[in-house]
Amino acid sequence: MATTLVTGRDGDESIAWRVWECDKQRAGGIHPVIVLLHGSFGSWTHWLRNIPALMTMCTVVAADVPGFGDSGAAPMRRMPPDIGRVLCDGWLELQDRVPALAAHDGPLFLAGFSLGGIYAGWMLRYLMRPDSGSKRRPAGLLLCGPGGLGHRANLDFVLRPVSQRNQTASGRAAAHRHNLEVLMFALAENIDDLAVSIQEGNVASARFRGPFVEHPSSLLEALEGMRLPLLGVWGRHDAFDADVRTRIQALANVAPQMESIVVPDAGHWVMYECADYVNAKILNWISRISP
Repeated sequence: MATTLVTGRDGDESIAWRVWECDKQRAGGIHPVIVLLHGSFGSWTHWLRNIPALMTMCTVVAADVPGFGDSGAAPMRRMPPDIGRVLCDGWLELQDRVPALAAHDGPLFLAGFSLGGIYAGWMLRYLMRPDSGSKRRPAGLLLCGPGGLGHRANLDFVLRPVSQRNQTASGRAAAHRHNLEVLMFALAENIDDLAVSIQEGNVASARFRGPFVEHPSSLLEALEGMRLPLLGVWGRHDAFDADVRTRIQALANVAPQMESIVVPDAGHWVMYECADYVNAKILNWISRISP
């Protein structure tokens, strides 16, 4: 059962956080904390199939980025450095309010999916500053299908419109299923009813609809000069990157200590489509680099 708290100002820039305490009986000893950031038009539910597995080792914290989900509006300046700063401030407030975080002495990991990977990079950059006020420096960064790794070819996705007014519930579900097949999944048979429900709820609650970045290499900029463990996970059939090898190389150029995993039968939403496989890889990585 998650504990939900809100940080920041009432309304604008407020952040809804959900916290699941680690299953300490299974984890034993000092356990990590992992903070999860979702992709565009999303919410914490992008990580729904990963949270139970992560709880076996970590205390899990999932944010709704301002402009999405249950959080307030995006900040006036809405580019990744600005949102990264708001997330950093929210985290610093949150860790003082939650006993499980205030007393936490284990390593801290940040994780981001898609656009959330860019936000995680900038949040990390602020937390790594000597004057950040953070009680602990991050120990590692997890990125799933991240953006911000350089120019992409112009993409022309054929998506179906979704209307609350002019469509039946079944019509909306069919449109969301089609759009998930185009954007998020490698195999249509992997799109279950839960994925459609998540997509419908997230799209309906999104108030921030872009533009999301000023610079196509925003994540590379955030990570310049960083030296800490990094795990990158991609689906081989990511709709946004015809050849993920170029993305892996771009990230490795600024993070030579990076480990990368390419999942053969997955699309962009890799940690949902192949959850069991990805969960096992993440937990193995965390266990290897945790003190």
